[in-house]
Amino acid sequence: IGDATPSLIYVKDREGRLLHCNRAVLNVLGRPLDDALGKTDAELLGPGPRTDRVVANDRQVIARGETLTFDE
Repeated sequence: IGDATPSLIYVKDREGRLLHCNRAVLNVLGRPLDDALGKTDAELLGPGPRTDRVVANDRQVIARGETLTFDE
């Protein structure tokens, strides 16, 4: 089901390393699974505002204990 949806679905550890993701995430990253797992946002996206936004969202999820959903 996860790979059939266009929604980005992923799990990271507290250090921000990618532990699991669906095909949509890999398509956005432009990487195969074995090149994405275990890497941080900075390693996957490089430095910049997009990475800063993702890290801020992750911190919000950890602080609130709730998932975030975006409609875009």
